[in-house]
Amino acid sequence: MDWLPLALSLLCFVFNIPSGIGKVLELSDRFLEVHNEGAWFVMFYAPWCGHCKKLEPIWNQVSQSLYPPVVRVAQVDCTRFPNVASEFKVKGFPTLIFMKNGETFHYKGERTRETLVDYAERMALPPIQVFGDSNTMKNKINSQQKFFLYVGDNAGPTWEAFNVTAYEFQPYIYFYSISLPVLLSSGIETVDHAPSVMVFKDGTHYIYKNEKPVALENRLEGEESETTPAQTELSNMRDWINHERFPNVVEISGGNFHQVMKIKKYIVLVVTEVDKVGRMPKPMRDYKEAIERFAETYHSIYHDHFLFGWTGSPELANSIAMTTLPVPSLIVINATNYLHHIPEKHMEILTPETLADFLNRILQNDIEAYGGMGVMARAKRMYYEGTTTLAGMWYGNPVLTSVIIGLPLGFLSLICYSMWCADIMDASEDDQNVREKED
Repeated sequence: MDWLPLALSLLCFVFNIPSGIGKVLELSDRFLEVHNEGAWFVMFYAPWCGHCKKLEPIWNQVSQSLYPPVVRVAQVDCTRFPNVASEFKVKGFPTLIFMKNGETFHYKGERTRETLVDYAERMALPPIQVFGDSNTMKNKINSQQKFFLYVGDNAGPTWEAFNVTAYEFQPYIYFYSISLPVLLSSGIETVDHAPSVMVFKDGTHYIYKNEKPVALENRLEGEESETTPAQTELSNMRDWINHERFPNVVEISGGNFHQVMKIKKYIVLVVTEVDKVGRMPKPMRDYKEAIERFAETYHSIYHDHFLFGWTGSPELANSIAMTTLPVPSLIVINATNYLHHIPEKHMEILTPETLADFLNRILQNDIEAYGGMGVMARAKRMYYEGTTTLAGMWYGNPVLTSVIIGLPLGFLSLICYSMWCADIMDASEDDQNVREKED
């Protein structure tokens, strides 16, 4: 390890940063010459950006957590080095990009230390890792971490489909492979043939059946297309993995909302509110726990059509509903068209019977849907978000809001006044000239 201090000193010299363990590398234009070497996790920022300043301490923690630097954590000031920002097509700040082997991956998830570190560690590895013995497999299961598992030899259409899908979804979840004898020796006896594909989550596991998910079957019924068996295998596996990559009850936020909507199911969302330290009042916690029990108890009945989730940010649900929802409350979003359903009567206490009746009516199209992606719905959503933003600005800083709104109105008033006065003055001059001629 005698080379490590020398390597760190060299990096500090090349990238103009102070030396120290776990320091974020400050990049320059010279980064363009070395960005294909090794793995990098880079934040593109601007000094004036408020979101960048908020992320800075978290970014420092990420760098310290990833030391020794299997992944080099760095940042670049795009106002000083615009060529670097242009090369990576940076259009906003902060932009987080993971780079390895000449490929770039834009990070769009939650900006917490834990999620950023987990993402970097996962992306630094091959898309599919191998379980070589049963102990490693058992330790992974005991870790309660979600992952997909391929069982069998690394050949054939099932393996090819799994390999392609693992590359696509590596930014979101882990993928592994194992031989059938090693799997059986680890105590998993539900699989007796290979190849097989499994998902481990929520303390149990499910087996891939090479079928189009029911939620998609209903939407694609009547569509005809000519595909090869390999293409069908890839399509079915991709859809299944996309459906199963989330836990039975997922926390939904602005960071993962768009990924959740790609699942093409109905999203059953419990709307709660947590404080700054993550605490939730007991009535809201009871509401959330009722959904968790329902999702587990009735998994076999509703899993094909519904994904259950909760959010601690009412603003997310309010934006979808285009109104202020009570907390706690329930909203169901159709991920294929953004239509949403709200119970006709507010469910103050969530019982399995009332929830099952509500979901069954949605499946039977027996309850009114709101919103969607039509022109009127988009216009209404823009109006709601605009008025909500202004109200939030006024509540937070009424003086600054008055200045922001008042200055443009003041300039517009001056322009109108000057144009109007100019017309009056021109008319007065014309009248004066006419009188002089008459005299």
